[in-house]
Amino acid sequence: MRGRNLRQALGTLALGLAALALAACSEAGPQRAAAQLPELQVTITPAGCGEVAVAPVGSADTAFVYTSTSPSTWAHAADTHLEARARAKAGCSFTRWTIHWGGVTVGNTPATSTKFAFLEGMTATAHFSGTPATPTPTPLALTVTAGEGGSVTVSPAPGVDGTHPSGTTVTLTATADKGYDFSAWQGLPEGATVTAGPAAVTTTSGTETSVASFTLAAAATVTAAFRVESIPYNLHTTGTITAAGSYALLSDPDDLTSTMEWSDLGYTNPPYGLLLHVSDSTGVSRASYYGAIAVGDRVDAWWGDRCQRRLKVAEVRSDPVGTPARKLFVVEKVAFDGAGCVFGIKKVDAPQLVEFRWRQPPWRVAADGLREFWEEAVPGPGRYQLEPAGDHFGHLSIEVPANASIWAGSYYQGGWKVGLSDVASGSSLHLDDSGEEAWRSVEQGTGAAGASERDIDALFDQIIESIRMGRGQ
Repeated sequence: MRGRNLRQALGTLALGLAALALAACSEAGPQRAAAQLPELQVTITPAGCGEVAVAPVGSADTAFVYTSTSPSTWAHAADTHLEARARAKAGCSFTRWTIHWGGVTVGNTPATSTKFAFLEGMTATAHFSGTPATPTPTPLALTVTAGEGGSVTVSPAPGVDGTHPSGTTVTLTATADKGYDFSAWQGLPEGATVTAGPAAVTTTSGTETSVASFTLAAAATVTAAFRVESIPYNLHTTGTITAAGSYALLSDPDDLTSTMEWSDLGYTNPPYGLLLHVSDSTGVSRASYYGAIAVGDRVDAWWGDRCQRRLKVAEVRSDPVGTPARKLFVVEKVAFDGAGCVFGIKKVDAPQLVEFRWRQPPWRVAADGLREFWEEAVPGPGRYQLEPAGDHFGHLSIEVPANASIWAGSYYQGGWKVGLSDVASGSSLHLDDSGEEAWRSVEQGTGAAGASERDIDALFDQIIESIRMGRGQ
């Protein structure tokens, strides 16, 4: 008998013996619990070339759940007629199914679907040819934004469609603008590594740059937040400035020994001298930062929570000769808010907590993220929160339209009022402390823009419509 015919005969005999054995054990077979059902082991070769599914003959297509796991196991009762299906992946082709039992190949078919009576200990192999194609990584969107006061670079840069392949290691570098510090990352994927100067934490304090690295496994939206540069100085001294963190306000920038009372800043406006020790109150050198300050930059000098002077740099002087190292700026008063000031205790050489908040634009950013404007013209477009006259208008914000520049000031006239002035025309809009319009004054055909009465009325109407009351509005 030929070898092939012999193997087929042995296979037929084996199946017949198995059937007899099943019949003999028919009394005990149905008593087996579902969890103890025998399993058909299915192997895919080469691994990764295809997928397989097994279900009882006659099952609906929904019963065939494909898997690429190799080997995989499929639990069924030993007298079940099964159907095994295979499908190839990209780069591969299906060749045949082989069924094995008792060390003998009892089935061999080139069709992608094969049917057989399942016996305990039986295995099946789905054969393929070729090499599995390398899967194309899923493109993932990474949205990166920078809050006011800085910028973020992304490496590697996204594709033209704005996506990165999944699995890409992405590095974000946040850089604060002059007058701002990096504050915090928001929305970083889990497991991201963050460095900010010597620190490796997600939220940082007092750093100008921060780097975040992570592997992109899902779409992500990341924001870098920045805050106004804030340097605390805890000792108000004479012009000798001997201690780190000390400063002096000079009544005469040319005389390093001339000091002035803090309260004088609110009422007079000669050029002052702002003399700072090069190291801040923590002993960290600010020489590099001071070297970046230019004419026109601003500094808000704060005492406590609501005692503020806004100064603008008119001149940057060479460092005064001698030790310790000092930095001298000639400054001019821009605005004054004395709502939180307690006058009479700001004496020369008296220890006190003072904070200098350096910045470049004519506004600062509040804790709720809104830009704050106060006694200095601000440009549109953008929403600004009003901060004059203590808390009288602290909850009022307006939208400054594009191509407009608005100056704000407050005064008392039978109650607190705020005046919003259009810089180009000199026209003004007056509001009461509830945000309602009190009156307006329109200058016709004046100003650099030659604005008409109708144009200014439309501008003021737009501002009135944009008024919101409440923090963070």
